[in-house]
Amino acid sequence: MKHIKKIFKVLFALSIGMGIFFLGTKLGSLSVLKGTVNSLDLLIENNYSLFHLIILLFISAFVSLCAHELGHLMVATYHGFRFEMFVIGFLEIKRIDGKIKVGLNKNIGLFGGATASSPVNSDPENREKMAHIVIAGPVVSFVFGVACFVVSYMMSGFWTAGFFITGLFSVAIFFATTLPNKTGMYYTDRKRYERLTIPGPAQNEEIASLNLLGHFNKDLSYKNVNIQDIQTLMHSDEMMTKYYGYLNLICYELELYKKNENQTINDYQNLSESIDTSTVKFYNGIIIDWKKKLGILG
Repeated sequence: MKHIKKIFKVLFALSIGMGIFFLGTKLGSLSVLKGTVNSLDLLIENNYSLFHLIILLFISAFVSLCAHELGHLMVATYHGFRFEMFVIGFLEIKRIDGKIKVGLNKNIGLFGGATASSPVNSDPENREKMAHIVIAGPVVSFVFGVACFVVSYMMSGFWTAGFFITGLFSVAIFFATTLPNKTGMYYTDRKRYERLTIPGPAQNEEIASLNLLGHFNKDLSYKNVNIQDIQTLMHSDEMMTKYYGYLNLICYELELYKKNENQTINDYQNLSESIDTSTVKFYNGIIIDWKKKLGILG
């Protein structure tokens, strides 16, 4: 069975490679590129300024990012996961105190797009569901990019340039979320899919994280959370996973004991020195909000 899965993965990778090659020979031919360049020249000839071209680039990037993140979100909704966050650029849509609110994103680390959804129970199938959610983003980016190339091939003028550039952005996002293992300190979609599907310590950490969220979301309380799941995350060799474990340990101790152990705070602060400032600020905000909810001052 394992060999069959490996063969399937190789065939899948080859099919993607062949598809890209096909696009390169058919849609990426000189005639299409020439048509795109001519479309850009046409924009300039019709008094479209550099400002308008920059706006076109921003719109194309925004649409491509939306397609990718919506791919994650649609599959998460299909599997019954709870919506938590949708962020692209300055747009921020988050669940706050049980309500969906639209606001201004001030976290630079999330400008490139991010979605978050969480299981509402500790269903054993959550691991498989999350694997579907994670891989949905790259799949949608690839399909959407191909669709944009096809449409640009059929259009002319302004629309050729717009769809072609959007297609380029989408394919770029596909590669950015599948080829490397990490972007910064965070796993790419492809790497997370591997962590969720390949047995081992990494998969155990993913399962522990899903169990933690599933138990917590039952009544938004750590009373149902298994401390062993938190400890599994804390003992990870990966810095971000370990840091996430300590965040949950702090919240766990605050709810159950109304205070934190000195060792917990010291370890958390030491880890914070190795984490990017935007993540540290975000986690510290979670702790402050949790203290307010519990009525703990200081």
